[in-house]
Amino acid sequence: MNLHNGVSITDWTHYEDKAKSMSVDQLLYSIEDCKKAYEVAPAEANFPCKAAGFYMDELCTYSDELRRRRKSNG
Repeated sequence: MNLHNGVSITDWTHYEDKAKSMSVDQLLYSIEDCKKAYEVAPAEANFPCKAAGFYMDELCTYSDELRRRRKSNG
């Protein structure tokens, strides 16, 4: 089952598992990296829109994990 942007539940599970295994520094770095990739994607002539969606999905997953950790520590 695809949720949106061609992302399946398997993809989401992979993103969530990956996020849980990352340090806070790794999450912060990956969030910024995904933001940059998402921002430049529309300007790239050969960059598929679907790929930009994957970056946004990863960004949201990593942000959610970071938010959960901060909430549980704060």
